[in-house]
Amino acid sequence: MQSCVGQTLGRIEVAAVLAALLGTFRVELAPAMGGREAIQAREATMITLQLRGAMGMRMVLHPRWLP
Repeated sequence: MQSCVGQTLGRIEVAAVLAALLGTFRVELAPAMGGREAIQAREATMITLQLRGAMGMRMVLHPRWLP
């Protein structure tokens, strides 16, 4: 089975960017998502957890240095 030669590097870069974002910002659901109950009602169990519909999961990022 062939794979991309940069696949491992790409995964490392994604992990590094995600770690930087989570270290810099506090993440919460956007109000438009309808809260935890609305998200749980739309969950679909698959190999990865995805939400039904085209909206995706909207998040709000708050800088950690602000209250």
